[in-house]
Amino acid sequence: MAGIVSRLSLLSAVFLALAPSVGFCDPATAHPADLAGTSSDACLTIAQSKVLEWNQAKLSRDRMDTMADGELRPSVMIFTENGMFEQVRGLWRTGQALRHQRVAGPVESVMKRMGLSNCAGAGTEEVDGQKAAVYTYAQDPDIAAMIWISDATGLPLRVELQQSPGRDNNPVKVSLRYAYNDDVHIPDAAVLRNWMRMNYSQDWLKYMATGTPGTSH
Repeated sequence: MAGIVSRLSLLSAVFLALAPSVGFCDPATAHPADLAGTSSDACLTIAQSKVLEWNQAKLSRDRMDTMADGELRPSVMIFTENGMFEQVRGLWRTGQALRHQRVAGPVESVMKRMGLSNCAGAGTEEVDGQKAAVYTYAQDPDIAAMIWISDATGLPLRVELQQSPGRDNNPVKVSLRYAYNDDVHIPDAAVLRNWMRMNYSQDWLKYMATGTPGTSH
């Protein structure tokens, strides 16, 4: 991919799944520190963290895009067991996304899809009170990135990506923060928007079936 996608970064656009890797220790059971001895192992650790991310029952990702002119564009994306919520420019959109739809392929395949290279450990830091291993890496020719992976869970806690300005109005910097499961909270405005979507859908189906307009909204 030539640049960072304006709405969904390459990291969050790829749906991932757990699978044993040939030639490495089993990433489903290995601790991140055990996988980071070489560049290839560090890349495996990063890909494994993305696999774990998409396998969580609930996932929330706060994203901030910085454009070339300094404009900031915040967005939020939340996945639950059977739905998704996205807030862009203050407006919520919702839809159906089942948990099993968020998985695809083995870890080594994920490394290739993400275009990971030059992966390396960069020490440890705390993110929101959690101890995290820090890794640097590259994606494709012009994306430089850092990721903070929880020591306790192996899940990504934070990601920072940078690239040169492109012709497609891509951001020059993307910052992401993650929350999972019990730490994920759906705002009331998103819940209301989802209720409206579902009721409109039911009314449309009723109209298609009977020719009678619905009245739930």
